[in-house]
Formats: sequence, C-alpha cells, structure tokens
Amino acid sequence: MPNELFDFDEFSRQVAEAFDTALETIGKFNLAVFGDSGVGKSTLVNAVFGIELAGTGIGNHQTTNVRLYRKNEDDLLGIYDTPGFEIGQGDLSMLISEVKGIVERSRQGPLAARIHAVWFVVNHHSTRFLDSHADAVRALHDLGLPVFIVLTRVSKLGDRIDPAALTLMQHITERGLPIAGRKIFLVNSVETVELSGTIYPVHGLQELLDATVETIPEAVRTAAIAAQRLDFSRQRVLSERAIKVAVGAAFGTQLMPIGVDMAGFTLALAGMMATISVLYGVPVDKAALINLSWKVFLGGNAAKQGAGWLAEEVAKRSAEKAAKKAGQAAAKQGAKLIPGVNLVVAAVSTAVAAPMMWAVGRSWMEVCEYMRTHPEEVVNERESSYIELFLKCYRERMTDRRPTWLSRFKRD
Repeated sequence: MPNELFDFDEFSRQVAEAFDTALETIGKFNLAVFGDSGVGKSTLVNAVFGIELAGTGIGNHQTTNVRLYRKNEDDLLGIYDTPGFEIGQGDLSMLISEVKGIVERSRQGPLAARIHAVWFVVNHHSTRFLDSHADAVRALHDLGLPVFIVLTRVSKLGDRIDPAALTLMQHITERGLPIAGRKIFLVNSVETVELSGTIYPVHGLQELLDATVETIPEAVRTAAIAAQRLDFSRQRVLSERAIKVAVGAAFGTQLMPIGVDMAGFTLALAGMMATISVLYGVPVDKAALINLSWKVFLGGNAAKQGAGWLAEEVAKRSAEKAAKKAGQAAAKQGAKLIPGVNLVVAAVSTAVAAPMMWAVGRSWMEVCEYMRTHPEEVVNERESSYIELFLKCYRERMTDRRPTWLSRFKRD
C-alpha cells in the first residue's frame, strides 16, 4: 500500500463532506425556552439534551432578551433562552416583539433555522400563573409556534403527585390556552431528597420529549431525537441503518472475497463514523472528528508517513484468513512490509473488511453513547480518551462478539 495514498488534506475533505451530508440530511432542531428566571429552565434542558444554558454554548446575542445557544456551529440543537427575564414583571411586548423578529427572519431561510417548538416553563412551587404568562402563551401561539406548558420540580411517588402542582395545573387548564400536546406536562428534572429522607425520582421528561417530537416538522424530528440523551434506542436503530448503508456502499452485493482498496476502505469507515456521530449528536465538532478518525485509522503520524492501527488490523485479519486457506507461506506472500508497521496489504478482501466495518460501527456507537452520557469528560478535545475507549470496545467485540465493557458500564 503506497503511503502517498493517505493524504491528510484529501482525507479531511472527504470526511468533512460525509459529516456535512449527514448534517444536511438530519437538519437542526431549535427549541425556545421561556419562563421567569429560576423556574428550572436550565436544569430541564440539561436533563433532556445535556446542555447548560447559563454556562456553555456559543452565546449568540441576537437580541436584547433572547439568546441562541449552541455548543458548536455543527450542533444539531439550538436553544433560544430569555436569561433573567421576568415575564410577570418585564416588558412582555418587547419580548414578544423580539421573538416575532426572530420568527420572521428565520422563515425567510431554511427550515433548520426556524424555531420549531416552545417550552413555557413554570415552577409549580411559585403557585402562580399570571395573566402576563397567559398573554405570553397566546402571543407565542399567534406567531405560529407550538407552545408546551411545563411545570417543573413536581414531586411524584408512584401515582401520588404533589397536590399543589395539580391545583396549579387545573388553574392553568381553566384558562383555555392554545397549548401543544393537549395537556400540561408535569416533570421533575433531577432526583430530589427531602430532609425526611424521601427520594423523589426524575419523571415526565420522556413524555414531554415524545410530545415535542410528534408535534415538530417531520424534517427536523431526527435532529431532535439525535440531540436528546434520555433514550438512545432510536439513535441505535438509525446508526445500525447507517452501518448497513456504509457496508452496502463499500462492498455492494458482492459475496465473493474481492479486493477492496485500502484507502477507499479507510475513508468509508471514517465517513460512517461521521454519520454515526451526527446521529448521536456527540459533543465533537467536525474538525475534532476528522483529527480523531485520522489518528484512529492511520496512527496519527504526519501526512504521507506510514499507517497505523487500521493497517495493522487489516494485515492481521488478512493473514489469518490466508493462513486458514493456504497455509502460512501464502499468508506471508500476500503481505508487504511497511516501515513503522508490522504488516499491511494493498487491498483487503470483503471477508475481512465487512466484519471490521460492522465492528467499527457498533464500537463507535457505544463510544458515542458514553460521550453523550458523560459530557463532563469530553472537554478540550481529549482525543486520546476517545481512541482508548474505541479501541477497547472494538477489540472486545472482535474477540467474543458479546456486549463490550463499555456497553455494560454505561448502563449501570
């Protein structure tokens, strides 16, 4: 395999293209979160999507009171927030005017730029829902936005719900507001423990998310599903489908062990990882993913300087297959020595490449889930940790085909 086949610039361009294609296909989901300060908006958003409104994201100060947050420019999720704005005391007409401006401007652009849903958040402990709150809900609805009313910090044990929350819910219901989801949603975003020792679990989040996904335009539903971190079952289905597509594109319907170009195989793997990353909404931007893929597959050396882990894996698997069929001599004849790498081959058979692609895809799915459930560990592009997690998952999967240590760990 000539080393010059692996040109970092060309590799980067093609992986970026795959990433952009996945982003364009999935779209972006934008959620507006309204409510007085201190009602639990940030806690709610963090529980569902893993983003801290107050402390993270690229704060896009488009307006005086409404801000757009994204973790990075490629992120599938945009959150519009009204930090520190008291709907019950502030200038409601000014707030609605700003939202109207955002809505009107966004409607001149693509669907991915629009506000797709509104969560109107109320802390039920305040036991208040003022006329100004009701006016805000109606005004947002009149702008064509589906508005979900969410009562936060609602204690629930079994079927028993805090009576104060039920009373406030009834009070709001009697106003006959134009709300989405056909109900008021009661949630508790984080587990709470009272002084008495009673533990109130998290509840209501999945129901709110499901209702939101059902209401928003179909074209952005996948983005909303990818952005959330409550339930990865749908991301798994979509990612498994992406792996099948990648395998089909790389090998077609050929059942014979035909040769596959090593450079093309590497790019196919990196493109598949890019698609899975987007489907999981992982907190790794495009540039970091390109660098990560380069290091995982090609060893992290400078451009045009030898290969790395993938080449060694291909050589190892190819040698094992050849040894079984024709003995050790044939295996040695079919491989070349490359400086810095033990053995590598110019082409890899479908019998070797297809199982590797499946193992790579499923291992990367597990790493993506880990990154989504442990965002605090994904800081400063700690690529070495991603590589270690990925390689450990891959090796265990290729060894025994059972769930890896990481899939067991992340479900504890």
